[in-house]
Amino acid sequence: MKAPKLAYVVSLLLATTWVALASFAGRAPDVQMVRPLAAIPDQIEGWIAGSHRLLDPRVENKLAAADYIDRTYFRNGVMVEVFAAYYPVQRPGNSAHSPKHCLPGSGWEISNYGAARVLYGGEHIPVSKLKIQNQMDRRLVIYWYQTRRQILASEYLSKWFLIFNSLRHGDPATAIVRLVVADRDGAEEKAIEFASLLIPEIEGCLRARPSN
Repeated sequence: MKAPKLAYVVSLLLATTWVALASFAGRAPDVQMVRPLAAIPDQIEGWIAGSHRLLDPRVENKLAAADYIDRTYFRNGVMVEVFAAYYPVQRPGNSAHSPKHCLPGSGWEISNYGAARVLYGGEHIPVSKLKIQNQMDRRLVIYWYQTRRQILASEYLSKWFLIFNSLRHGDPATAIVRLVVADRDGAEEKAIEFASLLIPEIEGCLRARPSN
């Protein structure tokens, strides 16, 4: 499929998705978490949280999340910036913000798009990976979308599963989770290691993984 036609199809699918979301959002339940994201421990397998940050009120208002955390964890000289936001219901203008969109708006240039795999539950789960740069500051970003039933790397898949979960389970809730580390040797391995520890903590805030 040629690029212009592919772009048109993707745009059409996204528009259809948002129409469906807007229709569902008006009658969707406000699905609560089992515990707030702030309940995630300050110490996770030797990683220790050094700071808890609050967003600027204007940024927080634009984020429009029901809950979020913004922390930095340290271990053996390695620093991981952790951001997670929870949306019980998503609708146009009030949804999980993709780092592909918000990072450039914050002055970061995305130099590389890729994927990584995180070991969780005996499986290697795909997540998204970005390399970003702001002048001489280079960083690596690992992020994913987490529902009560899936770990999703793709923004597009997250929208489709949002509709699927909404219609089948009456549960449109989604969390966006983002890790940022300095882009240096061994950084990706450390970020992936931390991601494997953080996924069950996020899941514990949403609820135990259902069997269906």
